[in-house]
Amino acid sequence: MIFRATADGHIDLDDRLVRCALGKAGVIAAADKREGDNKSPIGVWMIREILYRPDIYPDGPTTALPVRPIAPDDGWCDAPGDAAYNRPVKLPYPASAERLWRDDHVYDLVGILAHNDDPP
Repeated sequence: MIFRATADGHIDLDDRLVRCALGKAGVIAAADKREGDNKSPIGVWMIREILYRPDIYPDGPTTALPVRPIAPDDGWCDAPGDAAYNRPVKLPYPASAERLWRDDHVYDLVGILAHNDDPP
């Protein structure tokens, strides 16, 4: 299955468009993506894993991909200089990290892409 993010906030799942969250500042070519630019990279990548909120999806998503429930103290490190950069962390975390369990529900279902797998 091919997954492509579109500039208007959708993912094309083999010709079926579903809504997704993109960066507040829109999208940018993957080669130009920088941490903190509030943009999502444009590209085609494999989905490595699905994270989900078990209070929203009690049975978890039905997929052949690996799935993992998140907890209220789960975060994602967004500090480029930290050893855990672009990896899951437990909150509170000493470096900058984004909370995955959010009141606005933007991360209720997350696809971890094979983009930036080996960050610098």
